[in-house]
Parts: sequence; C-alpha cells; structure tokens
Amino acid sequence: MGEVGHAYVRLAEGARADAAELAAHCRARLAPYKVPARFEFVADFPRTSAGKIMKHLLGKVARGAESSEAPANHAAA
Repeated sequence: MGEVGHAYVRLAEGARADAAELAAHCRARLAPYKVPARFEFVADFPRTSAGKIMKHLLGKVARGAESSEAPANHAAA
C-alpha cells in the first residue's frame, strides 16, 4: 500500500557486507515485494533496560549517523 521496506543491519564483528550483497541475498529468498528498498548499517540497536530493541528510535539513530558523516560521503549516498 505504498510503503517501502527499510532494513537496519548490524553486522557481526569482523563480518563484511554491502547493500548490494544483502539485496541479492534477499532477492534469492524473498518475494520481490518483500525485499527492502534500503539497507541502513548501524553500530548497535537502541535498547530498553529489558534488552528489547526500540524500533521507534531506529530512524533517529540512522539519521544521526548520516549527519555525522563527512559532506563528501553524504553527497555520494
């Protein structure tokens, strides 16, 4: 209904992947409409004191990471 999937990804220590690799992995295993349009890499997920992920804050965390990047990196994205 007009919504676009967005995935927040935290890689394991030492793991490497980029958005193209993740999209290819998803396309091989998911229906086309379920493949996220964007992949955001985060250092960690915001959590409650009980350890649950605060999903409503993920967008703010990603926007904070974007604003801390150098202007040249931001323009290339």
